[in-house]
Amino acid sequence: LFPISNSFGAMVTEVQNVEVASGDSHTVVGLHFNSDGTKMFVLHQGHSDGDQVYKYVNEFDLSTPFDISTKTYAGNSERCELNHTDVVAHSRHFDLEFSKDGMKMFTTGSAVADNSADASRIYRFDLSAPFDVSTCEYKHKLDLITEALQDDSNAGDRSGANQKNRVQGLEFSEDGTKLFTQYHGDTLRLLEHTLSTAFDLTSTVTLVL
Repeated sequence: LFPISNSFGAMVTEVQNVEVASGDSHTVVGLHFNSDGTKMFVLHQGHSDGDQVYKYVNEFDLSTPFDISTKTYAGNSERCELNHTDVVAHSRHFDLEFSKDGMKMFTTGSAVADNSADASRIYRFDLSAPFDVSTCEYKHKLDLITEALQDDSNAGDRSGANQKNRVQGLEFSEDGTKLFTQYHGDTLRLLEHTLSTAFDLTSTVTLVL
């Protein structure tokens, strides 16, 4: 038998690719679809323009579900501007996640040159209609770099030139009571946490050891 890594790689074939940003002014750092695949959301990390770093979630409509070649940009009026003070303060943003009902949206943020306890966060935005990111409203955040959430995780500290232990990925269980986070550091780490209230970052969050 072939090793799993080789046999899996042999089954992966690129079908198509599309452009979701032009030029070098934006970096795509997150992607998500709505439940039926008729909407695609892209998290953009803009390059710095003076003191402002532009971050937003764009929406694309798909005429054929999950067929990215049929995309149509929904327009600037339909995107979510991540312009809350807490969000803008972080220089790096990664990943994009929604609750199952599409009423909550989450992003991660890491301040690369910041060693403080809130240097890696998850942000929650509430939407007034399912998967309508134009209605996004900042709700709250979760500071991840704390002893309670990192104890015995071996995720690494935030010392040194590379500012280790930056959160880069997140995923919720379908019912929102489990949170999985992926970290950049000397080695990649994946942590699991439980939430006492589904999709509520202000509820009791416990590291699963």
